[in-house]
Amino acid sequence: NAYGINIKVDFYGTPRPQGTAWDIGAIEYNNDSTNTTVMTDKPDISLPEKYSLSSYPNPFNPSTNIHYSLPQGSYVQLTIYDITGKKVAELVNDYQQAGEYELTWHAENSFGQQLASGLYFVRIQAGKYMKILKMMYIR
Repeated sequence: NAYGINIKVDFYGTPRPQGTAWDIGAIEYNNDSTNTTVMTDKPDISLPEKYSLSSYPNPFNPSTNIHYSLPQGSYVQLTIYDITGKKVAELVNDYQQAGEYELTWHAENSFGQQLASGLYFVRIQAGKYMKILKMMYIR
């Protein structure tokens, strides 16, 4: 044409591009903003507002779910200690994005060996946040 644009015809014989639409391959964008609709099947996802740590069930047998929330990305250490203060398992030692996390602990040490019944502590350190929870394991 007079503007040096090479207009091609699609499979059905329709000249492309047409009107205000841009031909960008398989998808066409219409520059008419009055007909814009955004649809999603994802629920609204919101980040937690504060740090938290919980476990359930407690007391537990054979396992407990440990849930924690991070309002911002943090380097996270989630560690299990026995009643004497000895570290028996390290569940998380990594940077994690903001969000809700849950894992299951089966009362095993870092070597996969079953631990004895008793009182255990789960400790989270995430940024400047630190919390310790008691958990009772009953066989």
